[in-house]
Amino acid sequence: MPHGLHSGKTWTCQVCGKTISKGARYDHMNCTQTRRTTAVPIALQSFTLNTHSSPPRKHTKEKPIPCRYCERMFSRYEGRNNHERSHTGLRPYRCDLCDKSWKDRPTYSQHMKKYHPGV
Repeated sequence: MPHGLHSGKTWTCQVCGKTISKGARYDHMNCTQTRRTTAVPIALQSFTLNTHSSPPRKHTKEKPIPCRYCERMFSRYEGRNNHERSHTGLRPYRCDLCDKSWKDRPTYSQHMKKYHPGV
């Protein structure tokens, strides 16, 4: 079954106007450090939007998180951690069926859906 933008299940960010898949909305809006929250209605439901005195990093392109091996900077720790695996060679996501491995979960999940559906 298709997901995200291709399935028609989309959401438009009220801050930047960007249209993304509904499943990615929390990740998109939770891209800033915060101490307080604001409820933002979506359809008949609401979710908690992190707010801060400065705009979310997604919208400012701020990248305060440095790679510990090179000069590259990141807006999120997940991005930095995935990148650092290119320096260390760590590939923690392994397919037990064909013995391939990946440095990030989305690529592993994509492999499983494409080559081993239903497992």
